[in-house]
Amino acid sequence: MFSAIKRWLPASRADNRKRIIICGSDSAHYGLLQRLRTHCDVLALVTTEPWQHGIRLDDVPLRYPSEVPSLYRRLSIDCLVIATEDDRLEIERATADDAHWQPQWRVGESLLEELGAGDRRR
Repeated sequence: MFSAIKRWLPASRADNRKRIIICGSDSAHYGLLQRLRTHCDVLALVTTEPWQHGIRLDDVPLRYPSEVPSLYRRLSIDCLVIATEDDRLEIERATADDAHWQPQWRVGESLLEELGAGDRRR
């Protein structure tokens, strides 16, 4: 039970791992999840499908786009990771009324390169 609570509390940054949300839940995003999780703390995946909301994919919860601003602030997220520009547009459309938050958008492949994980696939 305590591990579930700790997951939602802001953690100390002693290890300097980036805290990220991956904006999407299809196969491209799952691939990013697999490659980024060794370098980052992936705290959520974003889905628009109602039957996916609230489930966990490899122990990462799936959330709606409208939840992203709250998650971003509450979990001290470093960046939102997208696979395509459409991912970003989906979040911006769903959060238009909450425009005062300013996320740090990153394309998954460029973040992998920055972290030294480049084109290495499992």
